[in-house]
Amino acid sequence: MRLHIDFETRSTVDLRKSGVYRYAEDPNTDVIMACWAVDDGPVQTWFHTEPSPADLLRLLDDPKCVVVAHNAGFERAMLQYILGPRYGWPVPAVRRWDDTAARAARQSLPRSLDGASQALGLHVTKDVEGQRLMMRMCRPRSIEDDGKIVWWDDASRMQRLAEYCAQDVEVERALDDVLRPLTKEEQEIWFLTEKINDRGVFVNHDFAKQAITIANKAQFLMNEELSKLSDGAIAAATNIAQFKSFLSHNGLNIFDMTDDSLNKKAVDNLLKTDLTPKIRRVLEIRRDGGKSSVAKYQAIIDRVSNDGRVRGNLMYHGASTGRWSGAGVQLQNLPRETVKDWEKSAKELTPDDPKALAVLSRMIRGTVCASPGMRLVWADYAAIEARGVAWLAGQTDLVELFATGGKVYEEMAASIFRVPVAEIGKDSMERFLGKTVVLGCGYSMGPVKFRQTVAGMGTTIDEELAHHAVNTYRTKYAAIPQLWNRLNEATIAAIKTPKRETTYRQVSFYCDGDWLLIRLPSGRKLFYRNPRVVKYAGPYGERDTIEYMAINSLTKKWGHERTFGGKLTENIVQGLCRDLIAGAMLDLEAQDYSVVGSVHDEIICEVPDSFGSIDEMISIMCRVPDWAKGFPIAAEAKEGKRYGK
Repeated sequence: MRLHIDFETRSTVDLRKSGVYRYAEDPNTDVIMACWAVDDGPVQTWFHTEPSPADLLRLLDDPKCVVVAHNAGFERAMLQYILGPRYGWPVPAVRRWDDTAARAARQSLPRSLDGASQALGLHVTKDVEGQRLMMRMCRPRSIEDDGKIVWWDDASRMQRLAEYCAQDVEVERALDDVLRPLTKEEQEIWFLTEKINDRGVFVNHDFAKQAITIANKAQFLMNEELSKLSDGAIAAATNIAQFKSFLSHNGLNIFDMTDDSLNKKAVDNLLKTDLTPKIRRVLEIRRDGGKSSVAKYQAIIDRVSNDGRVRGNLMYHGASTGRWSGAGVQLQNLPRETVKDWEKSAKELTPDDPKALAVLSRMIRGTVCASPGMRLVWADYAAIEARGVAWLAGQTDLVELFATGGKVYEEMAASIFRVPVAEIGKDSMERFLGKTVVLGCGYSMGPVKFRQTVAGMGTTIDEELAHHAVNTYRTKYAAIPQLWNRLNEATIAAIKTPKRETTYRQVSFYCDGDWLLIRLPSGRKLFYRNPRVVKYAGPYGERDTIEYMAINSLTKKWGHERTFGGKLTENIVQGLCRDLIAGAMLDLEAQDYSVVGSVHDEIICEVPDSFGSIDEMISIMCRVPDWAKGFPIAAEAKEGKRYGK
């Protein structure tokens, strides 16, 4: 039995800013209606002014009934925080839920209800007009002087909202019929993701409040100084257009004026050049005063729950490869730089310090901390994707070098510069280039992109060296370019000969017309919608090119995308590395290491002070499953009361 369910809610809290957990626990948030259907039965509606629906409550209490929702985390939170404690409704365990949004994302479809239904060409679609009404009714109509909240709850609007909610149930049910169910393994990973989101991370929210006050004052003082330095030409550190105009008028005509970034890397590169004291200070203010990362403190305050934890930080299958993406406070993109002594920095911080904003940026990571009696233990896989490329390609010498802890980057640098490995210094430019080649060129990065990447890291190399470095990598590790070519050929063959499986090494390809399926070494599949082979005239002449439907990473719109051997390699390697990380997270949970987050290749656990160790966590994470035999896995770990790097 499958129960399809959807809720409509209202609140004085902004859901987009607060996140679902903080939204759900607010006393002004309420569920104003529920629509549901059992299997193929009619959609039914309950209004919050009515007695609780006995039939629905029996279904929610029935352990044999699967509860289906789109973005089920929202419905779960409404039951856990509102309908359960306030109305006495049963709260189904997480393992009874099925999320059609998660299933859509797993098939590389748009995550939204409307987007997924349109991408699949379903006969029912989301009620767009009703959605506009919902966006109005979920907020107060007005708040009177005495604090009384007036809602949009007249009978006609409530009935129209019920029609909208019922339509969502119909669309979700149609999706449920056509989407593939999660495999048993993926179900466990989704369950764990929900558990991690429910658990959240503990934060120092008192400091976050202090940080916002200091940041606002420091920003004001910095903008005052900036205005004086520029004779009023630049009003604020965040005004990029004014910055570029001012710098251009002062002889720095080196900007592409269509580039609106002027980001940290660009500014850092400029600060390495010969500048007047005034221009140098102007650029320093741009670097420190333009830090959007400080806004994370406000996100923490907006989303922190009553118990001091910020929840809902992970998105299951946020990338088409299966990788998680960040949500909420976005722990995935915290500044890498951290202060050496967090407590000392907190005591000494003042808004009139010219570096106050820069220090606050470096303190964000440490604002995530362990709750009393607990500590954080976090471990990061070492160059897992570079290792994955070598392993999948069968580049045995590179695999062995990784496995034995050899000097991978020094070996690469020595080959590029034709010197003995012993002459490559730890902090040398040569080692830096060797490392950048190994970590960056596994997905067929060319010389132009490589040169741009190096420049973005503050190092300038000429075109000749860029070509030589890339070609050295491809020659030294020839099995890797062969991997790109063979994966491309196998994919094209699968599309041209539907329902006939092609294989290269541990990866197989199968096409049934609507879907190209790539089976990873773990057995998990990557999905590509409506694949086809088209002729594309590129710089090397006309050739067969793979095209499919997907969400564009820049525009976020559904449309035609093209791929090739290097990109396929990236998808496959990122996918198999994700499977290694996900397996490790499940193993850690089984060993009582409570996972509270995952940041790229890093897993963060919160454990009692007297429990576990760094060595044990690394040992669990570095267990290689049978399907990845020979994978040269390695990890590094740290622990402390505060999260660091």
